Amino acid sequence: MDTVRVFLSEEDGAITADWVVMSSAVVGLGLAVTAVVSGGAEDLSGDLQTALAQTDIAGVPGGGEVDRRALILAMTFGAGYPSAEAALDHFDRIMETLTDAQIRNRHRSWSRALADPTHPNHARAADRLAVFALALEARGLEPHGGY
Repeated sequence: MDTVRVFLSEEDGAITADWVVMSSAVVGLGLAVTAVVSGGAEDLSGDLQTALAQTDIAGVPGGGEVDRRALILAMTFGAGYPSAEAALDHFDRIMETLTDAQIRNRHRSWSRALADPTHPNHARAADRLAVFALALEARGLEPHGGY
């Protein structure tokens, strides 16, 4: 009888039950977050798919043509644009306001930034380099030699 009382008063094994409950709670929280985030990701991918489907290849000022779908992909992911339309507006402003020499110089600058291991934001440099590469292509220009 004393053995049963001692067993019932022991608290050493209770920690296992606590860990099981806490681990279950963490797994449940992870599943709940995944469910919430996946809905938003699906909405965003649907919006991007709609924008890509509705965008045709269009002429741009300065001669040449650029694939607007490639432009959306290059400018939307990682570049911090709130929408594909904002990315396209930025590209249009580049094409309307910058000279050929300015586009070539900015392409060279972003190329150097991407090649620099100490540059603080390689993702942005890669996105901007893609934008100016598309601008060069749209204008029929070659990049600067001797980077």
